[in-house]
Amino acid sequence: MNTSNNLQLGRALLDGFNNHNLDHWIDSLSDQVEISYPGARDGLPKPFAIAYNQAFINAFPNINFVILREIATGERVVIEWAATGTHTAPLQTLSGKMIPATSRSGTLKGMFIVDSKDGKIVREASYWDQLELLAILGLAPA
Repeated sequence: MNTSNNLQLGRALLDGFNNHNLDHWIDSLSDQVEISYPGARDGLPKPFAIAYNQAFINAFPNINFVILREIATGERVVIEWAATGTHTAPLQTLSGKMIPATSRSGTLKGMFIVDSKDGKIVREASYWDQLELLAILGLAPA
């Protein structure tokens, strides 16, 4: 695949958040995709990744991601992003607990690395500060 196609794969999750529809991203995932997210590192199954990301769309219905920087080399894409949104619905945590809506808004920055092969995402690792999110929501000291 060329760099442009790899960038599109790398952007698939952010596009899904911005469109409030993860279907294209889900279709872009390899059946053997390796997922690593804050609070849940390495080897997460595909269904877990889908539920993890859908929880943020549900809790932040106006969520919007902006790409700050991106680089693609070979089959790897690295994207630095900023997400803004308002917490207007409960957020399900990894433990299954629900964080009630706080009606607080904010911006969180992070990055992720996407590796692709044969037109599919084979590894996706996301990095952002969970404590910073809790501070934005008023649930931890700023």
